[in-house]
Amino acid sequence: MTVKKRVYEILEGNNSDRATEVTNAVIVGLIGASGAAFTLGTVEALYRSAGRLFGVIETVSVLLFTVEYLLRLWSCTSDEKYTAPISGRLRFARSPFHLIDLAAILPSYLPFLGANFLFLRAVRLNESPVPSRDNPAEGL
Repeated sequence: MTVKKRVYEILEGNNSDRATEVTNAVIVGLIGASGAAFTLGTVEALYRSAGRLFGVIETVSVLLFTVEYLLRLWSCTSDEKYTAPISGRLRFARSPFHLIDLAAILPSYLPFLGANFLFLRAVRLNESPVPSRDNPAEGL
C-alpha cells in the first residue's frame, strides 16, 4: 500500500484501525478547542486576560486544518472515483463536506490575498442596540 493510499484511508475514515481512530479524535478535539476558543473569545473579560492564547489556538487550528485539507486533496487520487490528477481533485473538493472544510479555513487566508473585510466592521458597528418604544434610552 502506498503512503498516499494510507493517508487517504486514515483521513477519510475508511479503516477502523488505531491510526484512523487517533486521527479522528485529534480532529474532533481540535474542532472543539477551536470552537471553545472562538466562543470564549467573545467574552470581553476573558479576551482581555487570555486574548493571546485564543489567537494562538486559532492560528494552530487553521494551520492544522489546512494541512489536513491539503493532505486530503493530495491523497484523494488514490481512490478510484478521483484518479484523474486535476478533475478528480476538483470533483473531490466539490463534495459538500470538503466545501465546508474549505469554507472553514479560507477566511483566515483571504486578508493575505488582499481581501478587504472593512464591510464586516461596518456591519458590526451597526449592531448597536436600537431604542425600543418601551425604553428609548436603551440605544444610548
